[in-house]
This record gives sequence, structure tokens and C-alpha cells, in this order.
Amino acid sequence: MKYRVYAALEHDIDSGRVWIGGNLLSGRTVVRITNVVSCQSIYCEALKLDSNYLSQYIAHNTIKIVNDSTAVVMSQWYRTKLGITRTNIDAELDIEIRNGWFGELRNCLAHPQVVVRIAVKLAILGLLLGIVSIWLGILSLDHTK
Repeated sequence: MKYRVYAALEHDIDSGRVWIGGNLLSGRTVVRITNVVSCQSIYCEALKLDSNYLSQYIAHNTIKIVNDSTAVVMSQWYRTKLGITRTNIDAELDIEIRNGWFGELRNCLAHPQVVVRIAVKLAILGLLLGIVSIWLGILSLDHTK
């Protein structure tokens, strides 16, 4: 589906979320957005583009969102990962809801804030080390008694 891509507000550039118009979303959710042309995709948290956000957007921005049902507001971090070089253009995007542990993990691993990415990578490393420790502990048990 064609969406009009808009730039995120300044205080939202590192928030790790996008706002999507239309009726796809009912609340806060994780989505996978794929640029159909470049085949690049991202996982991120998505919020429904509602009248409160539109009011705030218009108050802080010179570009008015004309058709909010086909609008996507995202930061440069996500636009770059999707291969979108400009704002206020139409892009062919495929948006799928990806709630679940895998989508949430992918969301965190590609978050715009480095502290979130590092924390998740350290958590994965800790989990792997814990699994190896349990396995080595089981192997070290004396089974000859």
C-alpha cells in the first residue's frame, strides 16, 4: 500500500516508534515495515496516528499531514534503514503486525538508541552463558556412582 512518509518530531527521533494512519492499529504494537521497492525492512513499535498527535505535529511542523489514513511518521533512523531518502513522498510499504517475542526482540535489536541495543545484546549473551553453564554443570556430574 502507498503511504505518505513524514519526518518525526524532534522529541521523537530516538523514541523507537512510528505513527501509522488508518485502521491497521488499535493501540501500541510491534510491526514489521517493508519497503516493497528496496526490499529493506524494519521492526519497530507503532502507534495509531490519532487527532492528538496530528494536532501536536501541525503545531511543531510546517508540513501539514493531508490524508492521515495513508500517513506514516518516522524518524530518519528508520527511513534510512528502509532506503527512503526524503520525506513528504509516497512509498510502497508493507506493514505487518509482529507482536510476540521474536518481533519484540527484533524491535529492540534495531532500536535507534544504542543503550537499548547494547542492553539486549548483553541479555542474549547472559542467556547463552547461562545455558552453557548449566550444560557444563550437567556434564561434570559424576554418573559412575
